[in-house]
Amino acid sequence: MNKKYIAIVFSMITLIGCSSRNSEINTPDNVLINDLETGEAVSQTNIIENLPKEQQDAELNKVLAQLRQDRKNGETIVNGTSISVVPNGADLPNQPQNMPEFYKESYESTAQLVTLTQDYVKNTLQIPERSYGYDIAPAIDPRINAIYDDADKGVAKGYTNENIIIYEYETEIDDTYSNLIMVRDNIDSPWKVIHHGNSYKE
Repeated sequence: MNKKYIAIVFSMITLIGCSSRNSEINTPDNVLINDLETGEAVSQTNIIENLPKEQQDAELNKVLAQLRQDRKNGETIVNGTSISVVPNGADLPNQPQNMPEFYKESYESTAQLVTLTQDYVKNTLQIPERSYGYDIAPAIDPRINAIYDDADKGVAKGYTNENIIIYEYETEIDDTYSNLIMVRDNIDSPWKVIHHGNSYKE
């Protein structure tokens, strides 16, 4: 399901103190920008894919930075519930073909992920909380999500795609992101963090 945005509704925010950006409800939209030469609306995917290979990473980093800023700016509070509509990067080039549909996960699984990632970032990594809380969300960078199409799962060796999930988080440096790689034994088991970093091959 190639949805471009994640709309997040998570009423437990006041109980666990974590941004409700960590959720799985999707709404469709297109991420378009205007071509400077033609003035026509074109997708970010087409812009990046048409660049020379050596420029693609730099341009992708710019797009990721904008999507993450949009995410941080997108949260509102309605009747005590945090609601966000944020981009999930599905329109970016080279997103994996075999990523599971985690938006179908149960509420309990999502709640456990929220608690786990919040606790890891706050207490294990000891990243200070910012005025807007912690920016933790499903990973949108296709370079880390490549794990789902890669036969070599790296640090998640031995786990199948449906039992691997990656969330990104803002590090102690403003607007700099890293990733939490989490696995579970089966769909009924709890998630656990096995690695943090910018590559699943480390």
